[in-house]
Amino acid sequence: MGMQLNVPDHLHQDRPAREHRVRLWWTAYILDRTCTSKIGLPVSVADNDIQVNPPSGDEAEGLDPEDFVELDYELRSVGLSRITAFSTEQIYSRRVYSNTFSQRVQTVLKAFNEWMDELPTRFHLRTHSSSLSQENHIVHLHLRFNQVCVLLSTQTEN
Repeated sequence: MGMQLNVPDHLHQDRPAREHRVRLWWTAYILDRTCTSKIGLPVSVADNDIQVNPPSGDEAEGLDPEDFVELDYELRSVGLSRITAFSTEQIYSRRVYSNTFSQRVQTVLKAFNEWMDELPTRFHLRTHSSSLSQENHIVHLHLRFNQVCVLLSTQTEN
């Protein structure tokens, strides 16, 4: 469908609709990376083949706020999904690499640690007992992070 490609402005002048298309692509991207990491298959579209801009808030004035998640959350999800695909490629691929398996695992773990270190406080899980509820999207983000970490640790033990 070419969703991974930018549409030139002269072909699609409706800015909110263009942003809707961009966010739809990145939502599909996140879903693809999440599913493929869980079942151990390669991603549908390689990152170096993606030419669409990241989601932005510039054209969001005409979007229904109910249609999409918060921009910063979506950007963090895209980042996590990108690292997830990178980890699957580095750890589970049968390609011949110039660096050792241990070096590749360390590179992936460093990327995950950097992602977590850069995560804004508002996206951290609450650990104190006085707050009984946590926003579902934040829990989901951390569950995805932990799922990939578990996959990495079980693979490196074998």
